Amino acid sequence: MVPEFSEGLVLVRPVIAQTFLQRLRGINVVSRGKSLFIPNCRAVHTMGISRPLNIVFIDKRFRVVKVLSNVAPWRFVFAFGAWGVIETFEPFDVTVGQKLVIEQQLLKARPKGASLVETVVAIPFLLFLLSIILQLGLIWHAKFAVSHAALVATRQASL
Repeated sequence: MVPEFSEGLVLVRPVIAQTFLQRLRGINVVSRGKSLFIPNCRAVHTMGISRPLNIVFIDKRFRVVKVLSNVAPWRFVFAFGAWGVIETFEPFDVTVGQKLVIEQQLLKARPKGASLVETVVAIPFLLFLLSIILQLGLIWHAKFAVSHAALVATRQASL
């Protein structure tokens, strides 16, 4: 699936995850049959993925650090010494230590401060969603606690 050429180099043409949301959604942001490259990443999750995923961790010199095949959905994986991750559903025949070549026009530099802006916007939004989920859980728990107390009270009253 991946073209190989001299000296063990492997040419890769992935889609680059450039924004916070692309990185968060992972392989779900690309079309079928493509791979996704996430720079500055040492760990990934497979939450929301419908089928097993192939994951390749690489270092800053684009050497393969770790290869994981058929990672099941709802898992969390990481690699020490990794700098980036390539996610794909297709078979990816590389070995640890092999060097990958990623097309240079895909690795465009992002403007300085772009990650900070995304973080300032995304983290409060995610915290807001988390607080809503927590409040709904507390309301659900309180409802059932009151229901249980009423049940116990009626049993005591009938004795």
